[in-house]
Amino acid sequence: MANIKATLASVEAEKHQDQVIKNLKLALLHTGWTQKDVLKKAGLSSNVLYSFFSKKSNMTLINLIAICNVIEIEPSLIISEKELTTNQIKFNKSLNELDETKLLKVMSILEDL
Repeated sequence: MANIKATLASVEAEKHQDQVIKNLKLALLHTGWTQKDVLKKAGLSSNVLYSFFSKKSNMTLINLIAICNVIEIEPSLIISEKELTTNQIKFNKSLNELDETKLLKVMSILEDL
């Protein structure tokens, strides 16, 4: 029974990793930069993405945060189990550009929906 649970957990973890890879690739496409440029701005080796995308190694949280800071997107969107959309990327970037007053207005509109 324990082996079945471990196998199921492993399958779920691999599916989640696949989704994270898809989300990160989509977010990187929307930057207008090459992956090499993003990694350079984040101060990371070019092997970081290659190894992660090819599933040769896991992405560390520190590296993911560095990449997300460069591409101006919340890490929570990347690691979500849901597929990231272009509209979510645009919305997230727009929210990050708002000052506190405008952010409060947006929040009140969202609460009314």
